[in-house]
Amino acid sequence: MDPKKALLRAADETLAGRIDSGWVLENLPIGLFLLEVREEGHRILLTNPSFRTIFGLEEEAADGITITREDKYSAFESIIDHCLAVRRTCKPAYFEWHTRSEPSDQFFACHLMPRLGGNGEVYQILGSIIDRSAEKRAERILLHNALHDALTNLPNRVLFMEKIEEALERQRDGEAQHCAVLVINLDRFQLINETLGHLGGDEFLVTMATNLLKILRPEDTMARLSGDEFAILVSEISRIEDANAVADRVHRTMRAPFPMGDSEFYASVCIGISSTISSAPYADDLVRDADLALHRAKAAGRGETEVFHRDKHRHVRSQLQMEVALRKAVQNQEMELHYQAIVDLFTGRLVGFEALARWNHPTLGVVSPVDFIPIAEETGVIVELGRWALHTACEQLVKWRQEEPAAKSLTVAVNVSGVQFSRSDVAAEAEMILSLTGLSGDSLRLEITETTIMKNPEHAAEVLHQLRDQKIRLALDDFGTGYSSLSYLQRFPIDIVKIDRSFITDIESNTGNHRIVEIITMLGKTLGLTVVAEGIEHQIQTEILRDLGCQMGQGYLFSRPVPAKEARRLIALGDNWLT
Repeated sequence: MDPKKALLRAADETLAGRIDSGWVLENLPIGLFLLEVREEGHRILLTNPSFRTIFGLEEEAADGITITREDKYSAFESIIDHCLAVRRTCKPAYFEWHTRSEPSDQFFACHLMPRLGGNGEVYQILGSIIDRSAEKRAERILLHNALHDALTNLPNRVLFMEKIEEALERQRDGEAQHCAVLVINLDRFQLINETLGHLGGDEFLVTMATNLLKILRPEDTMARLSGDEFAILVSEISRIEDANAVADRVHRTMRAPFPMGDSEFYASVCIGISSTISSAPYADDLVRDADLALHRAKAAGRGETEVFHRDKHRHVRSQLQMEVALRKAVQNQEMELHYQAIVDLFTGRLVGFEALARWNHPTLGVVSPVDFIPIAEETGVIVELGRWALHTACEQLVKWRQEEPAAKSLTVAVNVSGVQFSRSDVAAEAEMILSLTGLSGDSLRLEITETTIMKNPEHAAEVLHQLRDQKIRLALDDFGTGYSSLSYLQRFPIDIVKIDRSFITDIESNTGNHRIVEIITMLGKTLGLTVVAEGIEHQIQTEILRDLGCQMGQGYLFSRPVPAKEARRLIALGDNWLT
């Protein structure tokens, strides 16, 4: 009897005719094949349409043929190699491979299952093949975005730090001499934005980046660190004058007119330089010291360059006073939480708030989180600050619920720093705070970043599951800006994905950002996750996000972060949050 018919008949008899196995086999979107194991080569007994589509075979060119390692189909060579291993070990095997083809590479995963005879030897192997090309392409897009700036396509801070580490490693191995970091900041960029508008300002930054790339060596790296701040890694120098020479080329390039539409613009930059000659041989120190030098350059005027020297900048690097001030700030109630509304984009209903720390210094005034959060993390004060923020936010939500009937269903989201996550028992602290405040776990959202998970995945998994056991919902913050991976969304008990504001800012005009948001939203929907978009400022952004299926949003369109009293007034307004 024909092997294919025999297999189908056996399956039908086993299932007592309840399932049309032939129909299943023919329509299954997974490639299936059955091999008869032979010394001279494995004979294909059975294939289904999906298998033949993957390899571009006709039915008569597949079933019944014998394949060997020398077969003309390149993928068969890998399959045969693994079949030999399955035959030798009598154990299942799993492997992946990819082929290079137009218009893009294809990725496949294969699982082999041995069938043993009465003598205990393998005489048949059942294989299944899954096309993972779409998933891999999505991961590539997310990975590229995680390491590159969306506007200029330059490396971002994450990739730039990696490049510095690589340069330092070559230096430690004796393969290179010294390296230098230049941090570059545009003078009066706010004036450029006001003159050209934000879109014109973005175009100016792209043109500037393109011009500066032309003066660099192939082995050097240029990155965009933030809005109008760029950085250059000069990977090999023998003396500090080599870095100064690069800075001089940057200044000369910036002195040339920038054609923008019908006009020409002139701009200048300030540059801070650090190097392993005068700074510590660590990536964080090099960037920090270059930034300190940049501040001195900007204080000296426009178009200036400052080189970091330990003695000259020693007083600037002192963190002790700020650390003491931060600790006192928590104790003396100088810290305050502001709350930014989170809105259901489909119903317009207020669903909760994100709590954000603000520091009202008695002499310095309001200190930006951009300034004090990094110092708090570096000194470890962030642990105490995070504990205070969590307790205050939970306590405030309980108070709102007692005062406003509309607050009964609201939730509050609190950020958990990577330092706090690694140095303290977050799960135990959350359990204690929920008990003290009387807030239920399902009313609390904790936001963590991908970088926090990456540092210690095993520890992260344990803590996140402990938090999930308390019914606390977990959000992955700034998704797409770190080491985005689909495996994290599946491996860890994540409930919410927050799309970083950098993708929302120009989603209506940037097709790349639009596609990235579409992919993230699609992934969230597929995995059963809630997707929240940050930084919404215009109604058109809301409409686009809603069309893409993004459920929640926050941003200045709805509300800026406001003190607790103002947030209570917003709660009392009701649910009409969509214009």
